[in-house]
Amino acid sequence: MASVRLDITSDMGKAEEIAVLKKLAAAVERAGDTYLSSLFRRELVDWVVLKIQDDLLPDMWALYRDACEDMDAMIERHKEAVQEIEGRTSSVIWRLKRSARRMAKRILAMKAERERLWKSVDEYRADLREAQDLASEEHDRSVRLEEELAAVRSERSEAEGEVLRLKARIYDLIEKYEGGPEPEIEEPFLTPTSEVT
Repeated sequence: MASVRLDITSDMGKAEEIAVLKKLAAAVERAGDTYLSSLFRRELVDWVVLKIQDDLLPDMWALYRDACEDMDAMIERHKEAVQEIEGRTSSVIWRLKRSARRMAKRILAMKAERERLWKSVDEYRADLREAQDLASEEHDRSVRLEEELAAVRSERSEAEGEVLRLKARIYDLIEKYEGGPEPEIEEPFLTPTSEVT
């Protein structure tokens, strides 16, 4: 193990103190992984050298204590922020859950309304089919009635023609036998050939 001899006096200049510090840091670095190696890190030594050159006397314990206090204060602020966020988050979550429950109720109501509407549509379709069937039956009945009416009109027209023919025959007979004995009317003329309504 290498030994380091340090002669430190109160009348040393900055350059000499820096040389002592670097000599000590080099010895710690050569020693390898020791407890002191974390204290004499190259970055820290370079920082202390800069402070010495700037005529600032760094109080490492005060810096460490201040850093710890700052860290504690930051941790406390962080805890408060976390609590505030948790409070807001829990409020938001509660409101979201309430909104979700309301939305679920609305969705259920909408589903029920949809089912009711579909049932109404089905009933309307059934009524429409029934009305169409009735309309078709009425149409068929109307067609039959029209056909029957056409047949009755045809029969009536034929009967009216027969009546006119008979009237003409009667008129001819009256003219032929006017003033003479009453003619004998043949039997076929007494029996109507068709009914007239």
